[in-house]
Amino acid sequence: MRITYDFYQRCTKLPADQLAKATALKVYLFGSLSATGKGHGTERASLAGLVGKEPATVDPAFLDGLRDNPDQSFPVKLGAKTVNVTLKDIVFDSVKGDLPHPNTMTCKLMAGDKVLLEQEYYSVGGGFIEWKGYTPPKKNPPKYPYSTMKELRQHADQNKLTIAQVILANEMAIPGKTEAEVYAFVDKIINAMVATVKSGLAVPDDSVLPGPIKLHSKAATVYKRAMDDKYQADSRNWRPFGIRSRSLRRERAGPPCHYRADRRLCRSHAITGLWSG
Repeated sequence: MRITYDFYQRCTKLPADQLAKATALKVYLFGSLSATGKGHGTERASLAGLVGKEPATVDPAFLDGLRDNPDQSFPVKLGAKTVNVTLKDIVFDSVKGDLPHPNTMTCKLMAGDKVLLEQEYYSVGGGFIEWKGYTPPKKNPPKYPYSTMKELRQHADQNKLTIAQVILANEMAIPGKTEAEVYAFVDKIINAMVATVKSGLAVPDDSVLPGPIKLHSKAATVYKRAMDDKYQADSRNWRPFGIRSRSLRRERAGPPCHYRADRRLCRSHAITGLWSG
């Protein structure tokens, strides 16, 4: 999804006269992506990226909808031109061959038989992507280098900073980002996690979660029990943790800032990784 979203963004930046000629978007999966893609839902994730969905914010129900109704067509706005895409535009290509990476993907914007834009990508693991001609971004040294918790605490004590502030300074220094840019990214993740918590708590008791493995949700049941005075003594200490783990674990979410009114505190937790679970 991250790859096809990146390609979609590149397409939107083409000159208007080129976009006016666009007729189709195509994605070709090679190697392991082609061999195991069906089982992993790679074609659905790829289509989601083309229509502007991002991994951090996509609704899982959208992906499940593609599985249940594979013939859906989606309009993709490219300048003044609209191109329709379906799962048929995601092609499972060669499994073997002289590939630059086991997880290779090629995206194309077409004008009939002519290629307007083409980019070869590689899914290199850990949610990271690279592409043909990729140059790793420059990484600066951290402002407060440390390798142990003791060293981290020393930086905080010596500079009269909180641990969150030390981590934030490093997060700004290494990629050369501003505080606003770091927090914009953190807020994006927090919002996605909060939405996932709310989604988990909103389902009926013990209902089946979206997805092919038919897991039963426990989040709503645990939440109601935690809020019930009858179980107050039992749930006082674990309330945020139990609810968080059940409502988020299945959708791989993170900080339980749904329970925190202070956005700054949410950011501090996210920055320091205290709630990374």
